[in-house]
Amino acid sequence: MFKTFNQAVLGLGIALFAAVVAHAQVVEPPSPGGSPQVSQPSAAPAAPVDSSYVLGVGDAVEIGLVGRGDFTSRVRVSTDGTILLPLIGHIHASDRTVIDLADDVRQALIKGGFYSDPVVRADVVGISSRYVTVLGNVGTPGLLPLDRNYRLSEILAKVGGRGGSGAPYVLLTRAGAPKAERFSIDKLAAGSEDEDPIVHAGDKIF
Repeated sequence: MFKTFNQAVLGLGIALFAAVVAHAQVVEPPSPGGSPQVSQPSAAPAAPVDSSYVLGVGDAVEIGLVGRGDFTSRVRVSTDGTILLPLIGHIHASDRTVIDLADDVRQALIKGGFYSDPVVRADVVGISSRYVTVLGNVGTPGLLPLDRNYRLSEILAKVGGRGGSGAPYVLLTRAGAPKAERFSIDKLAAGSEDEDPIVHAGDKIF
């Protein structure tokens, strides 16, 4: 009798294990194009953004209070330059540094009587307003977000440097400028800061 009971329990265990394995192997049905659906991650900076970064329209920020989880919000700077936060409503964010915005939120929370001495954190989680366009024979041409101040040599390094058949110089066209400036790659690598300019949002590099 005990042998029969043990065999029954063993059989039930094997059946449950098979059911779990079968469930784990279930794959989401493919999309109409024939490939499985994959959720796309939202665009975000590759590294923490410098606190002196100046926010612009379209940038995404996460605002929260250190030690508290009841105020955290991830919002995008709207076309009127503001963000909408709990308790305090709209607050201006465009043309403000991350540090300035955190202090503005802190003062608004204190003024509204919501917190007596909050420690506000502000983090940039998506950049849409500040970027340069990099074209030509480089490793990874395209749009490059400016999460801080970059020199021309740093931009060249971030996109993988010059390709094997690329020219030994870089053309930098400032936003709104009618003519491009020409910079030797050798001088960018070994020259002084005067020969390695800081790039600005809207610049084109070729």
